[in-house]
Amino acid sequence: MHSVRPESWEFVVSQAVDVILELAPAHAIEPGGSIECQFPNSWLARECQSFTKQLQWDDAAADDYITVFAADSACRFELSVREREFDSGEPVSRHGRMLTATLVEGTVPAGDVITIEWRNTTSAWIAETDSVYVAVNGERLETLPEITTLPLEAVAVRVIAPSAVRPGEPFEVLIVSLDEFDNCSSSCFESTSLALADGTPLYEPLSFRGACRVQVTLEQEGIQRLRFGDVLSNAIRVTEQPAGPYWGDIHIHTCYSTDGMGRRFYEYARDVSGLDFAAAADHAESVIYNWEAMRGINERLNDPGRFVTILGYENALSYPSGHHNSY
Repeated sequence: MHSVRPESWEFVVSQAVDVILELAPAHAIEPGGSIECQFPNSWLARECQSFTKQLQWDDAAADDYITVFAADSACRFELSVREREFDSGEPVSRHGRMLTATLVEGTVPAGDVITIEWRNTTSAWIAETDSVYVAVNGERLETLPEITTLPLEAVAVRVIAPSAVRPGEPFEVLIVSLDEFDNCSSSCFESTSLALADGTPLYEPLSFRGACRVQVTLEQEGIQRLRFGDVLSNAIRVTEQPAGPYWGDIHIHTCYSTDGMGRRFYEYARDVSGLDFAAAADHAESVIYNWEAMRGINERLNDPGRFVTILGYENALSYPSGHHNSY
């Protein structure tokens, strides 16, 4: 069995980093054999979703320098990059880039280490864990290494409550702290009270990391807000006949889209944005290859009465029709 080191990486979001992978093939690699490696879209986007990093092997001092070498210096690899959608393998992607290192000189014995170095790059700005695709002579590793990006400390806090509730009926309040990239932050909060807008405590002092949910009951009808430290919640209408409004995002692009990223998109919508409903509307030309996976994600995370997922896609028609979303 092929082995890889490390089995997992851990970085902080949006930092200058070098990424090094060591692979020990289970069998000898002869000239013409190849190693393939692809990182998630979130690691290949440059500065924003509109631009892609340019992997290169000509200038060791420049951004995104790639080098591949074996323990035996007589071995030489030729490098190439092609567009590839991460999950399906189809050649439809804005950010997806497959690196192929083809052995052109020498033989790599079974068990010898092949090192792939990606230097002068930047870690993803999305805080999550994803896989790195690795294959030897077209054979995908049984267990792919994982790469994790951790959030920064908080720069903002939100207090998110339903827009309308019934007097005396418990409801849930989300308190979430965000780093500068809108990830749920790494910050810890100690002994801070959730209170009415006038400072009247509603809850025992809270201690949590990143985010927490608490149950609250309001008795008095009218428009009310909650306070956590110096942060006010959205307005809450307390009435015997609560009927929304409900809040959602129906145009999310994900790791299954040609230009998207992020694998925990519905969890983010529910647990960080505090939405009531959401729809991933990935581009049809790429999501068609992952449609069954997307259906399964929608079914698994759909939770009527708490969080509703909506299955959809975006059809990017040519001029003059423009882009249309279907749900």
